[in-house]
Amino acid sequence: MGIDPERPLDGPEPPFRTFQESWPLFFGYALDLWKVGAVDAHAATAYLLDALGRAPAYEESREVVDGIRAAGVTVAVASNADRGHLAAALRGAEISADVVVSSEDVRAYKPRRPFYEALLRALDLSAAQVLYVGDHPIADVTGARSVGMPVYRVQRFERETPSHQPAFEATWTFPDLRGLLRLIPAAAP
Repeated sequence: MGIDPERPLDGPEPPFRTFQESWPLFFGYALDLWKVGAVDAHAATAYLLDALGRAPAYEESREVVDGIRAAGVTVAVASNADRGHLAAALRGAEISADVVVSSEDVRAYKPRRPFYEALLRALDLSAAQVLYVGDHPIADVTGARSVGMPVYRVQRFERETPSHQPAFEATWTFPDLRGLLRLIPAAAP
């Protein structure tokens, strides 16, 4: 049972597995398909999670987060990443958040509504009071807009749109995070 890509918000919640649980299955399938016997699926998962946890943040990330925080705005991070991986990535990027919500905490992945509803509960705010920032037209834009949040979409690269139309459009689209500083006037440098 999975999510219908044409209607990602419909149907019952699919069973939840953390990345730590599901990635070895995907690696195992790919390694078997390509007949790569020298690599263990669990080792490949550990390597990828470690590498992603150490990946640098985009150059403007800390400046923008610091500017938003200086303006008195709560900073939340909401991610499909497992809790441990997400914590390592935030530490590595030297970015702190007032609220952190992972799919592992919620037991649901974006774009499903329970993920966004859990974020709103953690913030103790209404959807209209939260500006959601993300880059994916389905996981981020469709999911956040489905619960009523305005969305700032980061579109760093020209990429093809999904084969199906997202159910919602972003409220704003910018090539990086710096546009947030224009939306939050007191955060401007």
